[in-house]
Amino acid sequence: MNQLEVLQSLRPEGDYCTSGTITQENIESAIRYVIKVEDGIAVFGVPNDPITWAQFIARKNQLEQQKIDDELLESNRLASAKSKLQDLGLTIEEIKTAFGI
Repeated sequence: MNQLEVLQSLRPEGDYCTSGTITQENIESAIRYVIKVEDGIAVFGVPNDPITWAQFIARKNQLEQQKIDDELLESNRLASAKSKLQDLGLTIEEIKTAFGI
């Protein structure tokens, strides 16, 4: 899971930019927030609700777990489909050839 995916999940409005890798020690300086736009130019500052390290890590963990859960669900669906096709009389080789699973 990369840090931009985590930030986009936390702040989908995209009112920030990053500088380097975000760590617990540098989270306050690694994320720069756009607080307003004047004459088409972004003005950076500190928002009322900056992202905290706890929020960042919690969302990162949540997204990583969601990815694992999605992969497991897909694996279970494929196993179920194979089992049902075998119950209908197809061989493993026929299933692989016909469906690529």
